[in-house]
Amino acid sequence: MKFGRFEQRGRVFYGIVEGDQVSELDGSPFDSYKASGRRHALSSLKVLVPCLPANFYCAGLNYAAHIAWANQRTGGNRKVPEKADIGYRSANALIATRETIVIPSDSPGPVEFEGELVAVVGRRAKHLAEDEALGCLLGYTLGNDVSERAWQQSDRTLWRAKNTDS
Repeated sequence: MKFGRFEQRGRVFYGIVEGDQVSELDGSPFDSYKASGRRHALSSLKVLVPCLPANFYCAGLNYAAHIAWANQRTGGNRKVPEKADIGYRSANALIATRETIVIPSDSPGPVEFEGELVAVVGRRAKHLAEDEALGCLLGYTLGNDVSERAWQQSDRTLWRAKNTDS
């Protein structure tokens, strides 16, 4: 099942994508929902981000091939960390499909992108055993992680490099 969040004439709703059609839902896949009976052509809708979280987290330095590529490119010697390198992100950095990525005017560049697999958590959870974690996922989507590399190298944290608007 492919859930999505959509906008049509200023109205936001969740739906299930079925080919080139969307079956509108009453409610949300994060709570409870039922089919509304309304259908829309996918092409007539703006596809939105799956949700607007208060914040979200990203695991960094978790792809050995990416670390090797970055080391070769920059002359670095980073290694895959023993534990995940988790970073906090701000919802203002999220944009929907086909929205414009805004490069800040004071960015010296380069600004680069990385395709990411995004896990969408569907329910609140805390203090879980590792084998319970996947049961909290609603699904997956794709993301575009945009980074301002000069800021990433110069700043003490990744906040500015990874969290500017869009």
